[in-house]
Amino acid sequence: MPDNLKFVEGDATHQLPDGRWDVVVLSNILEHIELRVDFLKAIVVKTRPKRILIRVPMFERDWQIALRKELGIDFRSDPTHMIEHTLPEFEMEIAKAGLRTCERLTLWGEIWATVEPIS
Repeated sequence: MPDNLKFVEGDATHQLPDGRWDVVVLSNILEHIELRVDFLKAIVVKTRPKRILIRVPMFERDWQIALRKELGIDFRSDPTHMIEHTLPEFEMEIAKAGLRTCERLTLWGEIWATVEPIS
C-alpha cells in the first residue's frame, strides 16, 4: 500500500480522527444516520476534506416504491434506513451541511455524488 494512503475504520458518528483528509468516502452510510446534516458538518470540521464521495439509495429507484409509500407500506430497501433520498432531499441536505455538489449521477437506483465544502 502506498505510504500516502490510509484507511480508517470505526464509528464515524462517535469517533473521527482529527487531521486533513483528501477524500472521505460515505458509501451507503448516510441513509442509516438520523441527523445527517449534523454528521456531514462534523466530518467537514474534523477532517477538512477536499471532497466527499457519497453513494445513497434513491427513493425513485422503482415506481413500486412510491406506490408502497402511498399505501402506507414500508418502502425502504432496508428497515435500518432513516431515509431513501429523492434528488431534491439529497441536494437540500448537502446544501444545509455547507457543501456543494461537484458531480452527481444516478445509476442503478442510487445517487452517486462528489461534494466539497463551500468555504
